[in-house]
Amino acid sequence: LMMSDQRLVTKPRTSHAWFGVYFDIEAKDTPLTIKSIETGCSSSVDGKTLKVQLWATKEGSFAGKEEDASAWECLGDEEMVLSTIKFDKRAYDSSE
Repeated sequence: LMMSDQRLVTKPRTSHAWFGVYFDIEAKDTPLTIKSIETGCSSSVDGKTLKVQLWATKEGSFAGKEEDASAWECLGDEEMVLSTIKFDKRAYDSSE
């Protein structure tokens, strides 16, 4: 992404992510500000209030730290209602 307001959209996943979605973000030459993170839910919890938490590793990548609670810090949490995200499953190759 470049220095401007841009949106990074990832592929929808058809599996469960009850224990989190992990990804690394690394700024190259300039500081990076994340203004928001949007998420959706499966139809089984559509319209229900859920506790959503945002966690970050204290240092470096998440890789290899997924089960090490001491490596993480909670940046915040909020009770929110998530909407179902509708997408065309045929438009995505599940092998990627």
